[in-house]
Amino acid sequence: MFHLNEDNKVTAVLSRITDLVYLQLLFLLTSIPVVTIGAGLSALFSVSRKLHLDTISEIAPAYFKAFAAGFKKSTLAWLFFLFIALMVYADVNFYAERGTFGLAARILVYIIAALAYLCFVYLFPMLAWLENRLLPQMKNALILAFAHPGATVIVTLIYAAAAALSRFLFPIFLFIGFSGPVYLAARVLIKPLSVYAPGLLPTWDNPEKDAEQADDPPEV
Repeated sequence: MFHLNEDNKVTAVLSRITDLVYLQLLFLLTSIPVVTIGAGLSALFSVSRKLHLDTISEIAPAYFKAFAAGFKKSTLAWLFFLFIALMVYADVNFYAERGTFGLAARILVYIIAALAYLCFVYLFPMLAWLENRLLPQMKNALILAFAHPGATVIVTLIYAAAAALSRFLFPIFLFIGFSGPVYLAARVLIKPLSVYAPGLLPTWDNPEKDAEQADDPPEV
């Protein structure tokens, strides 16, 4: 007779999917004001790292603790990216029918948008996992995007797949469309970031100490 146990891979996968659905619900609830989406993203990355390292017992308290801890910097970062997105949308439409000058202006806008996206890929994990001021982290996030092109491309593909999911399989996207991609992106990004902040990854020699490190972001 087939018996389920904690070591069964199917059980582990279903348990993790349940965690991600729960995380998705928490993210959606805290993102209703829109301006709080940045803090929600930071909290998603914080909890995702702990899930990968198995240093979390209860998801909701960990999520809200991370949400509150990173609220100020993450909200400022989100408002910056939101401003860039609105500016790009407005400028592209404004210059769309203005000949050669319009084309040059749009290329410049696309470059700004690309740089902002590259910064976005690394910034919210850094806000969740590392201690530093916002502006240095934004600069470092952009540098890391170029220093680790493989990780940047993989995360971009993950986010592109999530965008496709939102369009063609919206019911699934509604359940794990944010928490799932962030969980996968965290798995990719934690290794390149740990090169600069070794405290991100546990040593496994002292489980209690490693759990404390998971709660206290290292400085960089």
